[in-house]
Amino acid sequence: MTRVDPGVYYSGRWSPGDGAVTLVKFRPSSPIPASPDENDTLALIYAGSYDAHVKILPLSTEELNAQLARVTQHLANYRGLPQFDVFMSNHFDMGTTAAQAALFCHFTQLRLNQATRAAALSWSTVSQSTAHPDLSDIASQLNRILSPQRHYDIDLITQAAAVRAIARQQNLAYLKLTFNTTPTTSAVYFSVSGHAGKGFETKLTRFIKGTDSPNFAGWRREGKVAVNPDGTRYIDAQPTRNELRRRKPSFSLPDTSTPLKFVKSNPNPRMRDSENHILERLKTEGIDFETISSATLYSKLPVCPSCTEVLFKLQSLMRNGSLRVFEGLPNMP
Repeated sequence: MTRVDPGVYYSGRWSPGDGAVTLVKFRPSSPIPASPDENDTLALIYAGSYDAHVKILPLSTEELNAQLARVTQHLANYRGLPQFDVFMSNHFDMGTTAAQAALFCHFTQLRLNQATRAAALSWSTVSQSTAHPDLSDIASQLNRILSPQRHYDIDLITQAAAVRAIARQQNLAYLKLTFNTTPTTSAVYFSVSGHAGKGFETKLTRFIKGTDSPNFAGWRREGKVAVNPDGTRYIDAQPTRNELRRRKPSFSLPDTSTPLKFVKSNPNPRMRDSENHILERLKTEGIDFETISSATLYSKLPVCPSCTEVLFKLQSLMRNGSLRVFEGLPNMP
């Protein structure tokens, strides 16, 4: 099979001894349904093969076999892993082992995550080389959310020790949205990882709940929203434990945080991530994504592959806006 244009494919069947192959034009369903037909499956195989082979081809035979051996051993040691048979017996007998299928999916995910980062207007780790206006705004947002005794400045937010201290052992992320309204309005959605009531709680969260503080002089509350004197609205997106238990994810959220390993957990552990909390809050509020002119996400920790895919979905929803991502700490291999 081959693809000639976006959404347009040709396929044909060939067996040893056959002569010429007749190709038939087809278009897969859009979006691909939960139960794909033969054409839908062919399109998925084509797309996955392309992405995976971008990562596979540069590897030597020794490197590829070493990674396959790791996956094979992990499958042998794992208990309770859902069978791969259902994924390998849809419309075609690919002659693929479970380990080969798992490794292939890993390479596909790796390629898609790298493509997502490349598609963003800007995706980088905060450093001394970050533009001064961006450093100033990140420091300002952290001070408003955390209200720390020692205020963050453009130097402190580039120091690894100071960044690690943010929210203690948990992650903190915020998404600053600017809307193309008249006059221009802004909103900042922020969240600590995990659920509310356990672990770290920001001082802005306490203010929203009703605790007054001299740090928030001039601020006002509008329901569960805090409004800064400059008019920026701050929304705490961290769910309670019950809200998290009842949540049905709005976004496809594969747990790809542990490469070449399998995680069996209900609910998906990635549903506790700060970035996912923020995007879920946007969906529940019914935000008109096409009114967003710009979005800036800051995450204390490097954005994991699963949340990278969620941000890719955000970028696609913001047809008229651009996404920039700043990570407080570098992504260590």
